[in-house]
Amino acid sequence: MLFFTDLLESKVLDSAGRTVGKLHDIGMQVVGRFPQSRFLVLSRYRRGRRETVTAPWEWVSSSGPAGITLDRKREEVWKSDHDLSGLLLARNLLD
Repeated sequence: MLFFTDLLESKVLDSAGRTVGKLHDIGMQVVGRFPQSRFLVLSRYRRGRRETVTAPWEWVSSSGPAGITLDRKREEVWKSDHDLSGLLLARNLLD
């Protein structure tokens, strides 16, 4: 079983195997009785500043202890603009 804290700050790769960033958070939405993962919050450092972007969960092609792989190219991920509504696991539930 893979836990959220095992994935937190792990590398996120694009479809070509290039680093997109690190997993910063996962956005959840309550649907029915159980919450569902809706999007990833990814972060990277550029020019000494942290940038974040969201990627829908549907873009995840694989996840495991080594990290997460998306089925999109890095440039497409960083140009995306997705909704941040929902419960963020790290921000809202972890310390």
